[in-house]
Amino acid sequence: MQKNKPRVLLREKFTGEYAAVMMGKKLPSKGKPSSKLASELRRVQNIKSGQLSATGEKSVTAKLTMVLEAFNKCAKATNLNIDSIAISDKTINVVGSTSSRTHTRTLRKAIEANGLKILQDRLELKANRDNFTITLAPTK
Repeated sequence: MQKNKPRVLLREKFTGEYAAVMMGKKLPSKGKPSSKLASELRRVQNIKSGQLSATGEKSVTAKLTMVLEAFNKCAKATNLNIDSIAISDKTINVVGSTSSRTHTRTLRKAIEANGLKILQDRLELKANRDNFTITLAPTK
């Protein structure tokens, strides 16, 4: 029977195009290939906009933006001074100080509210400033 021939021809054509777009992956026999294509399109758009690196991790600019947004939310209220920010593949290390321990807690809340997880921190009081070293990781 020739009843399914148009469907078979369309699938054969689509298989080649799908493999080209999805970097050699085979067309799934079950499920919707359109959802996988939509996911790949979003990933490519995120890479182009700088939100992700080509490996799928958040880019340095996206991580720095998240940290700076958190700092901007509370900088005036906490008298925040940042000495250094170091960004690696998985973590963000911040060294700085606030005017008091209460302000450091306010900073921690702003950081967590902005989609960052505090992995480790060290606090010490020095010269009437609450000095901190915080290690962060993006949760988004």
